[in-house]
Amino acid sequence: MKNQNEYERRCKAIQFYKDGYGFNKILQLVQRSRRWLSKWLKRFKEHGFKGLKDRSRTPKRICGVGPWGVGPWGRIPYMRHEVSGLEFS
Repeated sequence: MKNQNEYERRCKAIQFYKDGYGFNKILQLVQRSRRWLSKWLKRFKEHGFKGLKDRSRTPKRICGVGPWGVGPWGRIPYMRHEVSGLEFS
C-alpha cells in the first residue's frame, strides 16, 4: 500500500508540473526534496507515467560470474584444447 501512495504522490507532482506550477510550489505541496522532484521529472520525460513506478533494486547480473564460473582470481574462461591425432588414456 505504501508504494501505491508514493506512486500517487509522484503522479500528483508531475500533474502540478504540467499545470504550470513552479518548482518550489510543487515541493511545498508534495513535501519532498528538490532532488526527489528532479529524479521523477527526468524519469517521466524519458518513460512517461510508466517511469514513475518503482524499479527492481536487485542486480541484473553478478560481476565476475559468467558461463565459465569463477576461479580464485576472478573470472577464468574455460579453455578447450583440441589436439588432433592424439589420444589420452
